[in-house]
Amino acid sequence: MEHPVDVLEPLPAVPDSLPVQSAPIDEDAEYLRQFGYEQQLHRRLNLFSTFAAGFSYMSPTTGIFGLFALGLASVGGALIWVWPIAFLGQLLVALTFAEISTHYPLAGSVFQWTKYFSRSKAYAWFTGWIYLFAGVLTTAGVVATMPLVLTPFLDRLGIGIQLSDSLGTQQSIALITIVVYTLLNAVGVKVVALINNSAVVFEALGLLVSR
Repeated sequence: MEHPVDVLEPLPAVPDSLPVQSAPIDEDAEYLRQFGYEQQLHRRLNLFSTFAAGFSYMSPTTGIFGLFALGLASVGGALIWVWPIAFLGQLLVALTFAEISTHYPLAGSVFQWTKYFSRSKAYAWFTGWIYLFAGVLTTAGVVATMPLVLTPFLDRLGIGIQLSDSLGTQQSIALITIVVYTLLNAVGVKVVALINNSAVVFEALGLLVSR
């Protein structure tokens, strides 16, 4: 027995640009009502905190110090030509996301965009879960590198903390890191922003003074 496909009702065509009027706030609110949403924006982060969130998520120092040596050892000096190619590719992705977000200025990122592009809730459902799993894998990949840095750092402090390089120790440090991150996010955005801002400042200073 065939079941009907859950397809969204077609929305009004998205204009290339919105007409300029004297009340842009009301115009934006009316535009969002076409998607069934009321205009709301709870801005809790300032400009630097927003920049710091993106900077720490990408963590350029991890890519430079962690992957640069690996690339040089693998392909040699030809690695330098990979950087402009990767830059152009990522720039195209960023421009695509920027264009889509101007037409669909909704919270939900790729979940919402897929829902309105495909007109199908099923595709949006799968996209949302895939994006969630991507975030989980990203977090796991980041915390997996913590023991590689934290273990020798604690050993060199000279305060009597000696950690082994065993797999069990690395897994314990990674698990503790996830628990700490989770608790900090549960406390609130302001606390996480303060810690993240400080971390970005020190990361940028470390990037400048490192040799």
